[in-house]
Amino acid sequence: KKMKFLVILLLIAILVVIVNTETIEINANNAGAPFAQSQQTGDAAKGNVDAIEEEDKAFDDEMAALEKEAFGEEEEEEDEEERKFNDEDDKLLEDEKDDDDDDDEEEDEKENEEYDQETIYVTTYGDERLSANKAGWNSQVEMQEKLAAYFVRKNITVEFVNNEEALKTKGHGFIDSQRAGVDVLSRVPKDSPLIISISTWAYSSFLFAGLRDHDGPLLILGNWNGQFPGLVALLNLAGSMKKLDIAHSRLWSTNFTDEFFEAKMNEFFKHGDINYPKKHITIIKKENERKLIKEYPEAEQVAAQLALDMVEERQFMCVFDEGCMGMENAILSTHALSEVGFYKERLSQSALYAEMLKVSDDEATNVFNWISEKGLKFDMGTSEEDALTKNQVLQQCKMYVAAVRMAHRYNCSGIGIQYQQGLKDLVPASDLVEGLLNNAVRPPVMESAENQQVLFEGEPVVHFNEADEGAGVDAIINNRLLRLFDYDPATTLHDVRYGEEIDGRFVWVFQISGGAPPSHFVKGYAGSTSHRQPKMYFPLGGGTLRGTGKPGRIVWSRVWEDSHGVLTVDVGTGSVISLPETVRDSLWKKTTFEWPIVPTILDGVSRDEFMSTQMANHVQVAYGPKDLVAFRPFVASKILTLKHMGFKVNYIGGVSLFNAPNKEI
Repeated sequence: KKMKFLVILLLIAILVVIVNTETIEINANNAGAPFAQSQQTGDAAKGNVDAIEEEDKAFDDEMAALEKEAFGEEEEEEDEEERKFNDEDDKLLEDEKDDDDDDDEEEDEKENEEYDQETIYVTTYGDERLSANKAGWNSQVEMQEKLAAYFVRKNITVEFVNNEEALKTKGHGFIDSQRAGVDVLSRVPKDSPLIISISTWAYSSFLFAGLRDHDGPLLILGNWNGQFPGLVALLNLAGSMKKLDIAHSRLWSTNFTDEFFEAKMNEFFKHGDINYPKKHITIIKKENERKLIKEYPEAEQVAAQLALDMVEERQFMCVFDEGCMGMENAILSTHALSEVGFYKERLSQSALYAEMLKVSDDEATNVFNWISEKGLKFDMGTSEEDALTKNQVLQQCKMYVAAVRMAHRYNCSGIGIQYQQGLKDLVPASDLVEGLLNNAVRPPVMESAENQQVLFEGEPVVHFNEADEGAGVDAIINNRLLRLFDYDPATTLHDVRYGEEIDGRFVWVFQISGGAPPSHFVKGYAGSTSHRQPKMYFPLGGGTLRGTGKPGRIVWSRVWEDSHGVLTVDVGTGSVISLPETVRDSLWKKTTFEWPIVPTILDGVSRDEFMSTQMANHVQVAYGPKDLVAFRPFVASKILTLKHMGFKVNYIGGVSLFNAPNKEI
C-alpha cells in the first residue's frame, strides 16, 4: 500500500512540473506581440491551458479513484467492522491480557509479603428504608471487623469511612442517600484506594455523585451470606458502574481469610485492579452465527421470523416508575431500546393505585376464591402488623385486576411494577400479584363490569419484578419464543441470592422477593403457599407466592447496557435440581424462608467465573425441554433471535451446541 501511494505522489509531481513548464512557454511567446494579435494569441493560449487543466483534472480524478480503490473501500469496510464489533474486540483483547497475566496471577497467589502501602479507605452503603438499615448494620460491623483483622495481618493502614451522622441519630452507619454519599466520600482523598464493602442489599444510586471525582483504585467487596446478601448488591453495583463507565474491580468472600480472597487482594494492592479469566465467555460473532444457522436451520427460520415480527410490531414495556431501589443497571436508555424495537410506556404507580380503587370487592373475592380452589394455601393470622391477613390478600387481588386492565389499556407487551418505593407505604406487597400475572393459568379478568371480555385469556401478562427493564426485555422475548415452541410461556426473574457446594457440585439459590409463576414450582398451585412478606421491607404486609422450583432444564439470561449505549445479552443454560427436603430447608433458612427457592446448577461456568462477569443481580429464567436433543435448538433459537434483533450476545458456559468445545462455537 505504501509503495503504491508513493508512486501516485511521484506521478502527480511530474505532471505539475509539465503543466508549469508549458504554461511558462505560452506566456513567453505572447509577451511582445502587438495588442491586435495578443487577443487572438491569448485566446489560443487560454484554450491550450484549459485543455491541459481538463487533462490534469481527469488525471487527478483517476489518481483519486486508484487511491480510493487501494485504501478507501478497505478503510470504509474496516471502519464499519470496527463500529460493529468494537466492544467484542475489546473483550477479546481482555482475554489475551488475562492469558498473558496467568503467570503473574500464580505468582501473586504465592506472595505472602507485607505491604508498606498508603492508607486504604473502606466505606459502605445501604438501603433507603430505616428498618432495613438498622437490621443489617450488625452484619456490616461483623464484616468490617473481619476486614480490620485482615489489614492487621497484612500490616496495612486502614480507615473505615462510615456515615457518622447516621450512627449518631439512626442506629446505623450506612450511606443512605445521595447527599450522604457526597458528604461521606468527601473524606476520602481522591487518588487513594477505596474499598466499598457490602454486607446487605443496598441502593447503588447513593454512591455515584460521591464517586464522581474519585481517581484512585476502586474495589467492590461483597460478603457471601444468604440472609444479608452483599453478593446481590455487589452484582447490581458492578453492572451499574459498567453502564456509567466507572472503572472498578470486584471481589467476594465467605470469611475474608480464604486463599482466593487473599490472592485477589494481593493483586489489587499490586496492580490497582483485579483481572479474571474469561474463558467461559463465547462471543457470538458473525462466524459463530453462521455455524449456528448451519447446524440448526429450523431454529434459524423461527428466529428470523420472530425477530422480524417483534421489531416491526414494536414492543411496549409499561414501567410503573423506573429506578427501583436505586438500580441504575435496571434502567435502559430509550435510544438503546429503540434500536431493537422496544419502547417504554412510562406509567405512575399512583395511577395503578387509582385503578385499584375502581376494582369492586366482589371482583377481588372472585380472584381469591379462584386461586384458593386451585390449591394455593395461605399462612394467615389476625395481626395486620405481624401476620398475613385476608384483608391484605384481597387488596393484592385488586392490584392484580387493576394491573391486567392497565396492561390491556396501554397495549403492553409486558409490565413492571416497582412497588419498593411509593406503593409500599400505601398497599400490601405486589409479589403475589406478579406471580399470578406471569402464569398462563391465572384468574380471569374482565375488561369492565359492563364489558365481560376476558383479557389476555390463556396467556401470561408478562411482568418484570422491581421494574427491572433488562429483565423485562428478556421476558417479553422469552414469552414469544416459548409460545412458538409450544412450551410453558411463564417467565420470571430471580435474584442470584446465594450458593454453596453440595455433594461436590456448586448449587446456586435463585430467589425473587415473593413472586414467581406457580407453573415453575413442584405441583404448581397445589405445591405453593403464601406467607406474609418480611416486616423489615414490607410494612403493610401482603402475601408471597412461594414454592420449590421444579426440576428441569432452563435457559438463563440477562440484558445489560454498557457505557456506549450498546445492549448485550448474556445467555447460559442450567438445570433446576431436586434436593432432599432437609438440604432444601437448610438453604431456605439461610436465605428468606417466605420466598420461593430454585436450587440450580449452571452449565460450564463456575461460581467465581459467573461472579466475575455477571452484570446484574437478576437473571431471567425460562424452562425448556428436559431432553438435550430438543433443548439445543431452543437455545440456538434464543441466541439467533437476539442476534437478528440487533443485540450483542455472549454465551456463558452453557451446554455444547456442537460436537466441539464451547469456545469453538
